[in-house]
Amino acid sequence: QVDLSAAEKLGIRIVRVPAYSPEAVAEHAIALLLTCVRKTHKAYNRVRENNFSLEGLTGFNIHGKKIGVIGTGAIGKAFCRIAKGFGAEILAYDLYESEEMKA
Repeated sequence: QVDLSAAEKLGIRIVRVPAYSPEAVAEHAIALLLTCVRKTHKAYNRVRENNFSLEGLTGFNIHGKKIGVIGTGAIGKAFCRIAKGFGAEILAYDLYESEEMKA
């Protein structure tokens, strides 16, 4: 699905990743979620500017919230497990139902 000759002409290196850690990808997604929920990106930028005001930095708990997950393959399953650990209710959808995920 990649035009290898065009990529080579343009000096673009194409690599294949035969295996990856679904947990690592899911953990990164959780990290991004926490950054938004807790507004750490906004706080970080303020501190860099020597602004230590807490105004507008109130986040919210993930515990007790509903999180929707589309796709419950390896990454989706790992994400759901982590989110459940935070006490979230999981609403998941996948084209192929899984008894493991229903449980």
